[in-house]
Formats: sequence, C-alpha cells, structure tokens
Amino acid sequence: MDLWTFLALWLAVLICLPFLPKHNYTGSRMANYRRVSWRQREYLIEEVFNYADTSHQPLDVRRVYEIALPSHLCCRFERKARQLGPAELTDSPTGDRQFDERIQVISDQAGLWQWLQQDAATRQAILAIFAHFTVNVIECDKGTLRVVSHQLAQLPELGAELLFTLADALAKLAQAPTPQPVLKPAVVVRFSWGLLALTLWLLFDFYRSNYDFWQQHLTRWTLLSYILLGSVLLYGGSVLVLRRWAGNSLPRQRVKNECYAPLALAYPLLLCKAFVMVNTMQPANQTVQVDSEVLWKYSRHNKQGHNYYVELYQHGPVFGATPPLTWQIDSSTYQKISEKQPVTLMIAQGYLGLPYVQSIAFLPTQQ
Repeated sequence: MDLWTFLALWLAVLICLPFLPKHNYTGSRMANYRRVSWRQREYLIEEVFNYADTSHQPLDVRRVYEIALPSHLCCRFERKARQLGPAELTDSPTGDRQFDERIQVISDQAGLWQWLQQDAATRQAILAIFAHFTVNVIECDKGTLRVVSHQLAQLPELGAELLFTLADALAKLAQAPTPQPVLKPAVVVRFSWGLLALTLWLLFDFYRSNYDFWQQHLTRWTLLSYILLGSVLLYGGSVLVLRRWAGNSLPRQRVKNECYAPLALAYPLLLCKAFVMVNTMQPANQTVQVDSEVLWKYSRHNKQGHNYYVELYQHGPVFGATPPLTWQIDSSTYQKISEKQPVTLMIAQGYLGLPYVQSIAFLPTQQ
C-alpha cells in the first residue's frame, strides 16, 4: 500500500466517523458500561477513561448518564459561552433571565418553550445540573435523557437524585402534544447520506486518476490556490446556510454537524475535478511542441513497491512557465527508454489560462 492509497483510505474513514453509531455496548479496554439502581429506578452510566502513557491511573473520564423518557421529546440544552457584554437572549426566551442568559435551548417543539415558561421547577432542575461545571450537554431524544459530563477521574459522579429530578420534570413535558415536523426524517437522512456517498465517490475518482493532473500542469501551485480559495468560499457559505437551515431543530443540528467533514473534503475534490476538466477541454487555445531528451532514469524502492522516474533536459519556459523536468512513469515505459532518447512534449494553454502538458512521447533513438 503506497502513501496515496493509505491517505485515501484514512480520509474515507475520517469522513465516515460522524455517521457511525454513537454507542457501542460491547465494551472496550477504555470504556465501561454499568447499570445503577436508585430507589428501584435504573439508569445507565457509560464511562470512557483516558490514561497517561506512563501510568495505569486514569486522568479523566467522560460519563454519559442515560434515563428512559417518553419517545417523542426532542431537545438539547447547552451551556452558553461567557460574554463580556450583556448576553443575547434566545429567539423564544422563557422570561427567566437567569435561565436564558446561561442555557442555550435547541428544539423546534413549541410545547417545550411554553412548558419552560410556565414550569419554574424544570428550569431550576436544568440549572442545578449545569451548576456542576463538568456537565457539557443535556439531550433528550429517541426515548432517552442523556447527561454528558467530562471531568477528572477522582471527582465524584452526579447524584442520582439530581438526575431523576430532571427526568421527572422532563417526563411531564414529554406528554405534551408533538407538532408536525418541519422536514420528514427520511428526507434528512437521504440528504446527509447522499453527501457522504458523493464525497466517497469523489475521493475514489481522485485516487483512480493516479494524480496525473498534478504533474501534467505547469502552474500546479496556481491550480492549487484556485482550488483552496474556491473551497474556502464555498465551505464558508455552506456553513452559514446550514446554520440557518438547522435553526433550533435537534435532528437538523445533527445533520449539520455530519455535513461539515464531508463538505470540507468534497469541495476541494469537486473543484479540482471541475477545474482540470474545464482547463483541459479540447481543442486547446494554443499548442506548442517542445523537443527534449532523456537525461537519466531512476527508480525508488519503498515498502509498498517501486516508483519509476525519468529526468529530462532543461528547456525554456512555455506560456510563461517551465515544463516539469521529472516525470513519474510506469514500469513498462521505464524498461523501454534509455538515456539521450528524444522526447516530445505537447504543451497547451488551457481554457483557464493554466498551461499543461497535453501529451508526452518517447521517440525512437536515432542511429
């Protein structure tokens, strides 16, 4: 497996990570799952420990407390970042300034906002959980209340009474009627998975091209700058659109987070393919023939196999750029060519103004 193959596989795994299941109850060396009973009521604690390299003592632990709830409640509570000036309240504040300044609520269910405005006990239960600064997120979805904390291993766990006080308060809210969803879940799933499939196809197509376009273009760094600039602009615009589209909907917020990694890779690959295709469209605007000779050939061996190269004589600039002197070739061509063998390069000026090598031909050696 060469470096490019390893990189392509690694990127494929990376962009698939947001789509993998969040829980794995088979256990591992660093994870621990246990059921705890409190006053004949059970809840699950998932623990993931981080260890120092030179010690068997855990440094910190990520705990997720899970309690069963009615299935249709879908919301998320997060701690708001500290601000120097006055805090900006949410679009649907509860009227409790202490709650609105500290807690960010993500939900598109109107019943949730109405309940939070009327039920001070629920607001106080949420504030009491977040009073423990190790708590990061409170989330209700798919019939489960999840409280996520990250803390030093020696700190105590959250009290069960505190957890069930919040669970009982939210259980009353979960019995409220559920409004019709803005977007059907099936459409949301197709959107995120469709983007993942497109990104994987682009990655496979990029790997299958054998990166010939990179050594083909004389102004390759200009091409790269076009790709990066276009990708940054498209990615920034997509982030703004996704944030506006997600709004306060928890399912849409998850789709938004899933899209970040595929988009960060899809845009460079898509623009690379588009720019190369447009720039190398036939017929070319101008074409120049460059005659050269093989200076020498060589191969490099690594753990993945052999790579074969040929070095050409120096020649002058064409369309303001110097043609590449070093070319990677296949093994059969490597066996046929020899030093001082004539080489003809056909260099064209692309539609985007980027000169590229249209073809390279090793001619028979003149006797």
